[in-house]
Amino acid sequence: KKIMGDYVQLSEDGLSATYTGQTGHEMHGGLVGNYPLAKDGGVHFTVELTKIRKDMMDGLTLGVTTNAPSALDEMTDTIEG
Repeated sequence: KKIMGDYVQLSEDGLSATYTGQTGHEMHGGLVGNYPLAKDGGVHFTVELTKIRKDMMDGLTLGVTTNAPSALDEMTDTIEG
């Protein structure tokens, strides 16, 4: 089960995502991973931005949760707490 916003397109290999909203104000652009981050002396993940919208005031929001992805039923409108 993939938990993602209405305006996100996930690549075939699941390694990249594209926000598809037309104006940038639609929100609904979140993604939740399928598995918890692996602990190996520390926890990390990598994000690479390949495109940006120069006319937008807001930007990328990243977060980490202790909730298991399976505990979520659906994606919220925004990921801001």
